[in-house]
Amino acid sequence: MDKPSPEHRETKQKRQIAPLPMGLEMEARLTLSQVSTLSGYGRTKIYAEIKAGRFPEPERSSARCSRWRAGSVIAAMKGGQQ
Repeated sequence: MDKPSPEHRETKQKRQIAPLPMGLEMEARLTLSQVSTLSGYGRTKIYAEIKAGRFPEPERSSARCSRWRAGSVIAAMKGGQQ
């Protein structure tokens, strides 16, 4: 497997935050896929940011069901974790 070039890594880090969907409620619960789309981060990056304390932990309603509060995700992307 080829290593990504430095240019590829730089491009990945410069991703823009996706525009917020119309009518997104701050209390809405988002899936990992939705958080990934909204933030531009992949699964690994999301969990690395959680571990570093820069991204909110998901709420778990069961062992296999994790959801993030939309307001917390947006606050973390703006730089102040809620």
